[in-house]
Amino acid sequence: MRLVFEVLLFLAVLAALAGAAYLLTRNLPKAPESKSREQDRLETLERQVRSLQLEWESTYNKLRAVVARLNKRAEREEAGGAEPDSLEPTRPSSSASVAPAPLLRRRINRGF
Repeated sequence: MRLVFEVLLFLAVLAALAGAAYLLTRNLPKAPESKSREQDRLETLERQVRSLQLEWESTYNKLRAVVARLNKRAEREEAGGAEPDSLEPTRPSSSASVAPAPLLRRRINRGF
């Protein structure tokens, strides 16, 4: 099961690197330009790279959290002796407490 997550993580890293390569090469100048225009383009590219780095960090943190939850769930199932039935998330029982509306909205907005 960990191998699957490692493969998914590798693919995510590969996709991020491909995106960065695309961002860095898509606007290469065809002919020499004036210094100010080149400086503007360089600043634009630097902003795009910073933006991509922030986006990748966010995506990586979300992926890491999901993998950690799945690993914990697998460990609990192994410790309990139960075999995992499926990859579907478990639903809370009717006795479980329901999250308050503001907390639920924040979770939905964050993507969890």
